[in-house]
Amino acid sequence: MKLQEKSHITNKFKMLKYFHLTIFVMLCLVNYFCIAQNPNPKEDWQKEDLICKAARMKTIRFSQGEKFGEPIDIVIDSVSILFNTNGKYLKKVSNCFKNQSDCYNRELVYNYADNSNYLSSFEQIKGWESYRVDYKYSNSLVETEYYPYKKVRIDGSNISKKEYQYDSKGNNKRIEFYDDQENIYIIWIYEYNSNNKIIEEKHYDSYGIMKTSFKYSYDIKGNLLTYESSRDKKREQRKAYTYDTKNNILSEMETNFGVYSSPYPYSSYFKYIFDSKGKIIKETKTNKYGLEHIIEYTSYDKNGNWIRKKVTEYVENKPKGIIKYNRSIEY
Repeated sequence: MKLQEKSHITNKFKMLKYFHLTIFVMLCLVNYFCIAQNPNPKEDWQKEDLICKAARMKTIRFSQGEKFGEPIDIVIDSVSILFNTNGKYLKKVSNCFKNQSDCYNRELVYNYADNSNYLSSFEQIKGWESYRVDYKYSNSLVETEYYPYKKVRIDGSNISKKEYQYDSKGNNKRIEFYDDQENIYIIWIYEYNSNNKIIEEKHYDSYGIMKTSFKYSYDIKGNLLTYESSRDKKREQRKAYTYDTKNNILSEMETNFGVYSSPYPYSSYFKYIFDSKGKIIKETKTNKYGLEHIIEYTSYDKNGNWIRKKVTEYVENKPKGIIKYNRSIEY
């Protein structure tokens, strides 16, 4: 989904807002193209499109430019990440080298009670106020998140804390959001299947009125099959997926309703080329109008993680732009 912003300032505000909806879903340079947006939580190292734990990683992103008539690579930004032995974030630093609205110089630092339980996280974005979250645990599960600065805004209010409730299997079944006056103003409720995967998510306001809801279904391998969203009890969007035997997406069908309704489902299709070791070296996404993107994985390391890839986006079946990614990974 592409958000059309009116100004550079609005871009920053919306980015910051959605960044904090889920504390550890960060600005990642991962491959979202061939992975359905499964709502179930991932480990930090998995969020970075790694197939195994790493000690540190640096990703540099390049756009394509020209100098004296010759094509050159121009550095857009870099992200450096330090993990602990459990694959959780210790530090994440983003640096921008090209002026653009979706890039921020930021630093996030995480403290732990042990190797797995968060004590606090601290974020500094250049030109913005600092951000911090403190955590209280019960039986190794987060019981409360505290926002001591009370500067994070979610759905129009400054949040002071979030309280969590769990089922007998340790699945998060309820989150209560408190404003800076310590009043509950949002409640999220979750339901799970027998495999502990989220099948329904409901968002209520302080009066107990459901504002938005999301439903999910899965195949026998745990891949996301369908996603449906509703707002004010009216259908908003539905997505359906199919997969190959290696769990790569083969098709995605999107249908929009209400204000954003479309007369026909919008379908995208994926094709893959693999190397002799079964690694993807090329992914092509198309729709009825032609190409959407081509991703070329040009290099993998000995552990099977990609370290070089090139993404070419298309508009009206013509190349719109090329972004290259270079990663260095230490284990």
